[in-house]
Amino acid sequence: MASIFRRRNKTYTLKEFYESNVTLPVIIYIDQGFAGNNAVETIGAGQYFFIHAVYRQRRAMTRGNIPAVSADKCLISIPLSYPIKFRRVESRLKVGHEDFMWSLLRKFDPPFQVQMSRTDQRRLDTGPCSTTTSEMSNLLVMGKYKEIYLLGNLINQGTGALYYKQVAAIPLYLPDVEISVVDGFAEGINDRWMLYIDKLYAFALQEIDLHVRHGNRESRGM
Repeated sequence: MASIFRRRNKTYTLKEFYESNVTLPVIIYIDQGFAGNNAVETIGAGQYFFIHAVYRQRRAMTRGNIPAVSADKCLISIPLSYPIKFRRVESRLKVGHEDFMWSLLRKFDPPFQVQMSRTDQRRLDTGPCSTTTSEMSNLLVMGKYKEIYLLGNLINQGTGALYYKQVAAIPLYLPDVEISVVDGFAEGINDRWMLYIDKLYAFALQEIDLHVRHGNRESRGM
């Protein structure tokens, strides 16, 4: 399908794009994609996205063992607002009361160990595998940091319409991804360009929902 959009020649990494202070909203083209372990970390080349916001999420960096994923301990990033409770491990035989991660980090300075809730057991998707909270080892909470995402929606390159109502969150940390900026229509009168962008933005503000706790849905097919 031929694209109705005109792209600039310059390409950016996601970090370069963010640091260039490009005025939002804007349409970008994925020149080079990346295949990650899940929907959040996978983005296909040849797609157009209407980027309308930046989202910053506070997360805890932990280390632990997930048998379904690897026999070795690995880094696990957990949103501070994630609706699962943890218990701080005080000694080999003693654990504290259940509490949310954001609350524990207010009360205690890292590093400290936690167990996931044993009363609120859940099934978790960790990359291509699935596990339960009861199967995970103690986690070493090493600190907290802020993750940055570009928020946008996939666009049909032939019609300019949005494919999805739900927002896609594109993490800035994705390696190797290269993008270019769309600055107009390939043909026709470009004084209609800003009117088109304004209409997309109005829809984004009024209709689009962001699942900030859980990220992109697997059914998105990104």
